[in-house]
Amino acid sequence: MPASSAGALAALRRSEDRLARANRSSALAAESGAFARALGSMAASAAQQAAQLAPATGER
Repeated sequence: MPASSAGALAALRRSEDRLARANRSSALAAESGAFARALGSMAASAAQQAAQLAPATGER
């Protein structure tokens, strides 16, 4: 864990981005429509969280 709050926020944003990508990939591979929708919703949530963290980290 980074020592500074800015470093911790940047690490959290990267983690949220990875989670969104993993959930998106899993949603596309899911065989069940209901499961795919649940994973898609989780991906959207993680992407929104990453987007909210972007200004705090100076990233786009």
